[in-house]
Amino acid sequence: MKPEHARDAYRVADRIRPVLEKLWKQHKLDIASVRQALEQAGFSEDSMTQPLIVRPLPQHYENGGYTRLPGAEVAVRVHDDACASGFVQESNFEAKANGPYPETGCFEPPSGH
Repeated sequence: MKPEHARDAYRVADRIRPVLEKLWKQHKLDIASVRQALEQAGFSEDSMTQPLIVRPLPQHYENGGYTRLPGAEVAVRVHDDACASGFVQESNFEAKANGPYPETGCFEPPSGH
């Protein structure tokens, strides 16, 4: 990631973080609330330059079956080599700058296989 692109990604992550924190404090973890709050903060899924992606948290295996915790993952492609991504769930939230992953784009790949 180019240094100037990293700075841009950190700035976008810094804009996302307070939105996720507010949602977390209000226990608003559903996709629609997360999308709406980020759109009100100026992000857009329709943006040609920095598109927003909001999706459910990944499934995980529990008690003999797959389940999905309440919450959402978010990502913004800031540049070809830079992203801002994060999540909000019942226990915590996070927003950070990162480079894109070959297999999952701006989202961190699931751990373990």
